[in-house]
Amino acid sequence: MNLTKKFLKGILIFAGLIIIWGWLLYSEAKYFLPFDISQDYQKVQGVENIILRRNRDHQYYQRCFWGLQKFEFTQADDSAICLESDDSMYELLNSIETDNKIRQSIYSPDRKYILYCEIEYDYNKTGITDDEYCYYRVYEIETDKIITIYQAYKEWYDLAWLD
Repeated sequence: MNLTKKFLKGILIFAGLIIIWGWLLYSEAKYFLPFDISQDYQKVQGVENIILRRNRDHQYYQRCFWGLQKFEFTQADDSAICLESDDSMYELLNSIETDNKIRQSIYSPDRKYILYCEIEYDYNKTGITDDEYCYYRVYEIETDKIITIYQAYKEWYDLAWLD
């Protein structure tokens, strides 16, 4: 009987340590890996043609079910990325309300959506100015609906939406 109690106590402690270790691993991984398991992005028509280019290493990514997946972009003219549009920014700022900063915006090829990057400063409410959370969102013009396709802490990407 005493041996059974010790064994169960040991299993509970081991299970607790595994849970804590898993949580710590997940917490650290989400800051270094493009990881986001929300599935709202699938509601956007043409989402498979959205490309994000990470600023620090110029790697290209597309949205997939676990977050972002590296994408081999073979277009010779790299200037096709970051096709920021003054018209899309003007329309976006007149259509949505936000306390955050809109960093860039582009129209979808059919001009039914606006893809944009929204930055929330002082995300952790610490008063530190270098505390930025990035939201990559799509605004559906006809319905005024906003869909977040990806979000992460301090992950900067340039936007492109291919035909």
